[in-house]
Amino acid sequence: MKRRIAAILGALLLLVTTASAPATSESDDASAKLSALFSNAGGMQWVNSDISGTVKASDNFRAQDDFNAFVNKDWLVSNESYSGTFQQTLDRVYEKKVAVLEELPERKGKAAEELLKYYELASDWEERNKVGIEPLKPYLQAIDNITTREELYDWICDPEMNPYGIAPVMYSGNYRSEKDPSLYVCGLDQPDLFLESSGLYYDLSQVPNLEKKELKETEFTLIAKELGYTNLQIKSLFADNYRFEKKMISAHSLVTKEHVDDCTYTRKEAIEAAGNYPLEKYLNSLGITEEVPVKTDLKYLKKLDKLCKKGNIGKIKAMLKIQFLKNNYYNLDRELYDSVKDVNVELGTANATPYDYDEERIENSIFLDEYLGRSILIGAFDEIYLEKNVHPEDKEVLEKLVQDVIDSYREVLMNEDWLSDEGKKAAVEKLNQIIPHILYPNSELLNYDELNVVSKSEGGSFAEAQLELVRFKHKIDVKSLYQKYDRNIWNPYSPDFSTTVPNAFYSADDNCIYILAGIFETPFYFEGISEEELLGALGCVIGHELTHGFDDAGIKYNAEGIKTEWLPSVDKQVYSERVSKLQSYYTVMKPVDNLPYNGTQVSGEATADMGGMKITLNIAKNIDNFDYERYFSSYASLWRTEWDYKTEKTRFERDPHPLAYLRVNVTVQQFDEFYEIYDVKPGDKMYLDPKKRIAVW
Repeated sequence: MKRRIAAILGALLLLVTTASAPATSESDDASAKLSALFSNAGGMQWVNSDISGTVKASDNFRAQDDFNAFVNKDWLVSNESYSGTFQQTLDRVYEKKVAVLEELPERKGKAAEELLKYYELASDWEERNKVGIEPLKPYLQAIDNITTREELYDWICDPEMNPYGIAPVMYSGNYRSEKDPSLYVCGLDQPDLFLESSGLYYDLSQVPNLEKKELKETEFTLIAKELGYTNLQIKSLFADNYRFEKKMISAHSLVTKEHVDDCTYTRKEAIEAAGNYPLEKYLNSLGITEEVPVKTDLKYLKKLDKLCKKGNIGKIKAMLKIQFLKNNYYNLDRELYDSVKDVNVELGTANATPYDYDEERIENSIFLDEYLGRSILIGAFDEIYLEKNVHPEDKEVLEKLVQDVIDSYREVLMNEDWLSDEGKKAAVEKLNQIIPHILYPNSELLNYDELNVVSKSEGGSFAEAQLELVRFKHKIDVKSLYQKYDRNIWNPYSPDFSTTVPNAFYSADDNCIYILAGIFETPFYFEGISEEELLGALGCVIGHELTHGFDDAGIKYNAEGIKTEWLPSVDKQVYSERVSKLQSYYTVMKPVDNLPYNGTQVSGEATADMGGMKITLNIAKNIDNFDYERYFSSYASLWRTEWDYKTEKTRFERDPHPLAYLRVNVTVQQFDEFYEIYDVKPGDKMYLDPKKRIAVW
């Protein structure tokens, strides 16, 4: 099921894996100096302490002028490598993950056995380099053998030779019905376009469009060259693929629908619409044999048989080959892996390896992040990780904290003076139905009995193992189609929901928050943590995630996670004005290259940051002798960051989270408690007139 997820560490990989070798050029140094200051809405200036070298040992910062630099100075001047709180947390989790890999040979049971075989095949680069492209050749030959429409249809409906289910209309996963939220809907969509956006097929006049097309073609050419294709043959493949993709685009009549149910039909209706096109046989081949709601473009289905006429067979074969091969860029030899990775870093779809990772960590990270981290075997790995590293009392601690934060947020909502009584009631209703998923996915649902990875000793290859995992995933997805949708279930198979990631997030379309085991680390949580530190760190994180249910994206989804309007119109107007004020505040900032910030880009995360602090400060007011200095310092330490200038600029351009030092300074300056404890007054650089404060909630 496709989800809209907002995460406290949603840009985690961007934050911790884009750093390259230190920037040493004069132009970079000059840019960093120019970027070290910006004028905020109050006319004051703060140091961009995220950029390495900006903060010096000789600098003297006051909490009243630059709180982030004041709290984090000692760490910044002593830090010897580009890193931050999240990198350090990631390092600790990495060590625990490696420990799981090391003990796999001692583990018993089907899940551990399949995981071990997969790990051994993935890690054996010598064998992978020797085998190269060979495992894929039978699949490509099967496509080459297609000469008629009947043979095309046979190939489309053969899950052994077509493990990805590639077709002019293909199974795209499970959606959720809005009419009956307990039901899944089967998605039948066109394959993802090679160039991703339909606009690139018609307008290459813009330089970025042309550059993206060239990079995508470079990516495919790398694997095609290994197959022995000549430049002329590759050019012909692209031309035929583009011709057919344009035909698919033209035949697709469905304007983007706001609701799944607006384009949902019965399985029978979809099959009848497809006419002579073998949709029924295709669905049966996947195991979708019984009646189920189907989300699709009915008018497009009616055109499929004509699209597959004899004159288009060559073009369709080109599309099938490209679709098949692009799913296997990373699954063959090391030279191809590295080359494609470089192209994807340039495309912005992959992260460069941190320059300070040693060879062992690079190799382990390839498996943990690129292979296991995107695999349905993640459930087996997570189960072992939890057994080794998490204890039942940890969950009890978190459950209490989550409940305290929810109770506090309920009080905050009821006391919002800009909300009408009706709006308060609706907001509290949504809050009350948020389901917290804490540490443990539903591992009792895991069953790998039908997965059979062929080991190296049995003649298996990593490329074939990947295809076996694809087939197995289809089986799991199809089984879930016929089960009731349950918001209380944390899917243990889903890589997007792996608990071993240092993360916490809110999922809008099921109105749930997820607190993952990977974030249950220092400084978010540690033995002996004080109440103030806990609230300033993990408490703010949980409050942040709850607030995502009420940010400018989450507010579009109701208590059941269905996209619909639920906030009264009078409140929606005031809410929009408050969000606009926040966006405007950020837009006047120019923290990098004197360029204005995109306030719209960061408004959701900024809203959540401030919400998390407001909720936890509301808890603090009821705690005797609460140490606010320790609380605010804990929060600032959470976001300490030091990057090279290039990484900071990338984050500024792409990250939906505000830059780290702004997450601290802009957030704390919204709250009276900060002004009181640090005696911040007009004229201090942290001071913001109450009338100009921008916290949405």
